[in-house]
This record gives sequence, C-alpha cells and structure tokens, in this order.
Amino acid sequence: MERHIVAGWGLCDAYRQLFDEGLVTLIECDPQRNGVPADQNSMRPEQAWRTGRLAQLKRKALAGWSTSRWCSEVPCVFVEPSMIEQLPALVGPVQ
Repeated sequence: MERHIVAGWGLCDAYRQLFDEGLVTLIECDPQRNGVPADQNSMRPEQAWRTGRLAQLKRKALAGWSTSRWCSEVPCVFVEPSMIEQLPALVGPVQ
C-alpha cells in the first residue's frame, strides 16, 4: 500500500474560475459528524464531514449576509445542513 502525503489544499481550475468571477462555494457539512471539539468555534477543512451538497454565492451577497471580514478572501465556506435550501430566502431570487 502506497502512502500519499498532502501538504495543503486548493482549488481545481473550474472552482478557481468561479472564485475569480466573484463566487464563493458553500459546502454543506454535518455538524454531528464533524471532528470539531465543543470549545472550538471554527472548523478546519480536515475536520469537515461533507454531505456532498454545494452551492455558489456571489461574494458581495455573502459579505452582506455575514459579519466576518474574511468574506472577500475565502474561496469556500462550510455551512450547516439546510442552509443551501434557505439561500433564496436570505439573498433573493437567482438572477
């Protein structure tokens, strides 16, 4: 069995293009399965238990929806289940 070492993570070409076009990818995660200790208030990528549901949101919309300063810098955000379903009510209709 061969070992594969990963030193970091990044975007594939398709998602890099989406990011360059001003979009952030929302990645739905299951908080019951995430490896996040109760006293930790942020999640690292290796701790996320991804459900497989994704959505893209304009960075401007995310910045208006979130109070975090980092919204313009991140290519993706981990969200709880059902958040992707709630997006139309939060940000308005798709244009």
